[in-house]
Amino acid sequence: MRKLAEDLTDGKADTFVSAAHAYALAAATVRPFNGEMLAQEKKRHQRYADLSLACLNDAIAAGYDKLDSLRDAPDLKELRDLPKIRNLLKTLK
Repeated sequence: MRKLAEDLTDGKADTFVSAAHAYALAAATVRPFNGEMLAQEKKRHQRYADLSLACLNDAIAAGYDKLDSLRDAPDLKELRDLPKIRNLLKTLK
């Protein structure tokens, strides 16, 4: 998804945001087995979170200006408590 957004000329910022939402939703699907995440689950969750953050950064760099929608987006709820995402959202104020 991120590669698709990188290759676009029109709608690049919005496509990066869509990709960020999709990766955040993918992170939300990674759930602990028997109450605690296994190492591979943590790794997969972190990979999706990192991809989501990268897409958000790319969207902003591409001119995305609907910043309130990022702070309030339900799809990003899963990631809002992660320090990198929290810091990004703070800088958007």
